Amino acid sequence: MTIQDLRSWFPHLTTPIIFSAPMRLFSSERLALAVSRAGGLGFIGAGYDFSNLDSMLSNASSSITSSPIPTASTSTLPIGVGALLWNVDQAEQARFMNLMRQYKPCAIWLFAPKSDAQMDEWIGNLRQSSPDSKVVVQVGTVAEAVRVYKKVDILVVQGYDAGGHGAARTSIISLVPEVLYAISMRGNTGREKIPPVVATGGVVNGAGTVAALALGADGVAIGTKFLAASESDADHAFQETIVGIKDGGKNTVRTRLYDDLRGTSGWPQNYNGRAYINDSYLDAERGVEKDVLLDKHKVAEREHDLNRLAVFVGTGVGLVIDVKTAEEIIVEIQKEADDVIARLSLTKST
Repeated sequence: MTIQDLRSWFPHLTTPIIFSAPMRLFSSERLALAVSRAGGLGFIGAGYDFSNLDSMLSNASSSITSSPIPTASTSTLPIGVGALLWNVDQAEQARFMNLMRQYKPCAIWLFAPKSDAQMDEWIGNLRQSSPDSKVVVQVGTVAEAVRVYKKVDILVVQGYDAGGHGAARTSIISLVPEVLYAISMRGNTGREKIPPVVATGGVVNGAGTVAALALGADGVAIGTKFLAASESDADHAFQETIVGIKDGGKNTVRTRLYDDLRGTSGWPQNYNGRAYINDSYLDAERGVEKDVLLDKHKVAEREHDLNRLAVFVGTGVGLVIDVKTAEEIIVEIQKEADDVIARLSLTKST
């Protein structure tokens, strides 16, 4: 019943169900609204600095008031908000909770706590601050999923192919089925209730979406493809870089190098980030001293040189070939998925 749960909670969703990932610096209310208006569930990537979140949520609320999504619930704002927990202090957490209480986004996505206790604290505070919002928690291991599944409404299971940061060491191909099996076996009957599972990591098209559903997921979350949406906050140079990358499995890498260079090295120890391999990484591999790398990175920041700055993308980036609107992306992926399902049905019938 988990797909039905998602459809009942978020009645504007069309199928297959697509979430846009809450990408810090790139997913503002503009992208989140465009995704939700197109039948997906769009998330603001609030990250760990909530100084602009009030403005983004106010803009989103005004947009929905003036032009409602006809099928969306009116009890909550039909977009989500994502938070990176590890770098949030108590004052920022209080600010976040107040904003959730005020605007009531339909879903709140939590990721990368510095401890289990921090995650539990956030979940508990959200239940009090915005009880109508669904709590979404991203996990990258079976152990994480088993620990939190009873406390959340939705599990996002992230595989190793994902762009940006994560703790996964395997792809969704094995991770999603094992998460589902491990949770199902927690009950005495072997039929423990499993929350809706959304798969993410390497999914950029309809075929990948159908594959995720076949693994047992109820929907997919997509990041890299939406970086190339016209409504994202990625600038022209960044999007041109993305659509120019081919052979994503070869030309991206999981590393902490870019966090060290840009001063965001406080991620929990088991996390790293998948990024496009550029001159910074190649220099590091050649043994260039860190001080030299840092100096070159500072110059690159001033010049917006993407041959050295972090470009966090997943292995599916080679299938991102042009810039489109969020609506075009969702329509394309859903049509591709329908075509794949029809082809498989035809194959089975013959």
